[in-house]
Amino acid sequence: MEGRLDAECEAYVDRLSAHVTFQLGHSPLGTRAAVSDISFHFPLWFALALLAIEFWHVPFAVAVLLGLSALLARSTGRAVLIVLAIAMTLPGATALALWQLRRADDAKAARYEEATSSTLAASQAVDGFLLPAGTRVRWTDASHEHLQEAWSKNAAFGANLASVDHLGREPDGWYVTLSRDGTVDGWQCKADLVKLTPDRGLAECRTATDTSWKGWALPAGTLVETNERRGLLNLVVPSGNTVDVPQVGTITPEGGFSLFSDVGSIYQMFLDENKPLVVHGARLGNTVTWFYSDTAHLPGLAVAVAGTLINDVVQPAGTFEQGKQVEIDLATGRFTRCGSSCGP
Repeated sequence: MEGRLDAECEAYVDRLSAHVTFQLGHSPLGTRAAVSDISFHFPLWFALALLAIEFWHVPFAVAVLLGLSALLARSTGRAVLIVLAIAMTLPGATALALWQLRRADDAKAARYEEATSSTLAASQAVDGFLLPAGTRVRWTDASHEHLQEAWSKNAAFGANLASVDHLGREPDGWYVTLSRDGTVDGWQCKADLVKLTPDRGLAECRTATDTSWKGWALPAGTLVETNERRGLLNLVVPSGNTVDVPQVGTITPEGGFSLFSDVGSIYQMFLDENKPLVVHGARLGNTVTWFYSDTAHLPGLAVAVAGTLINDVVQPAGTFEQGKQVEIDLATGRFTRCGSSCGP
């Protein structure tokens, strides 16, 4: 949102009331308006009042001159000058009031910061983390029972976390900043921001080295993201890298792909149309999903894949057009139109 003065504002000067206009014309028809599409139009007097408060010393100097002039004036002229001088002091009075409010807010924030911050004299276990002596802690409240943030230098915050500089709480878990590459939940994470689950397991990090995980060869720099609720592991390899997928061969993902975290078998992969998955003469792109015969999802035992056709395919059952969603039986090569039903 941006405040701007234009010709419309001048039409409202005499009304002395704020006029707000919402403009939604930047969004395409039929789409939801974005915040950036909303414009505020204020009258000219409002902008001048803000300027007077910001540069209050100018009207204050004018007030002094008017006051001195009032000493030399007589009768009606003196009264007018006095009234104008008082009016010119209003921006300064307003600025002073705002300054006092800021001071009060700053003092309140300082008192809260002092009440919720401390430096540990001895090591202490808090929220499942073992914080060493000397750690600076900001607590969630003055009771000092739960962590909000903690700072140390290249410290171990428990068996699962080493070389930590900063620890913080998030709505859906925790995050830490590693000062050097370290192992978190069996993953060699790069020295950077690492996200943790509420129970302090790995939620997200980038691999520091080439990694082998349940038969998958993952290059250094792969983004690892766990999804415990769905039992999935989401991976994003650096752009241009390939992965070897059982039953279908080498693929170049365009973005992320998902594996079943318990057994490591593939679930979904997003593919660029220029680097599709080729199965029984069909080229599949966009989101490709693998299907299994049972809920075990054992690696190498997928029975079908589904995705968007990049080319027309002619089969005895008919022609399957480009752009359609199809499911392909890996054993027989039989095609089935699945449309919106593609996927588990």
